[in-house]
Amino acid sequence: MKRRMLILTMGLLLVALASLAWGNPLPVSHSSGPDEWFFGFMILFYCVFFLIMAAYYVFLILALVDIARAQNEGNWKLMWALISIFAGLIGIAIYYFVGRHERIPPKPKGTA
Repeated sequence: MKRRMLILTMGLLLVALASLAWGNPLPVSHSSGPDEWFFGFMILFYCVFFLIMAAYYVFLILALVDIARAQNEGNWKLMWALISIFAGLIGIAIYYFVGRHERIPPKPKGTA
């Protein structure tokens, strides 16, 4: 429930900022020049960029936590952590599609 509310709130914020960007909240003149369009485009660009970067950091943290919890020995953890950090979204995607199948899952609580 909280996750849906967060996604809905982020979507509504993006729509509100986009409408604010293309609307004219402070009408100075009745003609819209190229500066007004460029300003609106830049606000939308930064909102989308922020959402992509926020998603990147969320997926990076989830991947690193998943790597740290694995029971693998040797350099497996170090290798996948470095790939995830330095290869960006491509590295995280490679880990989730390839590396997760190689990992040994953590032991359940209560077992020795």
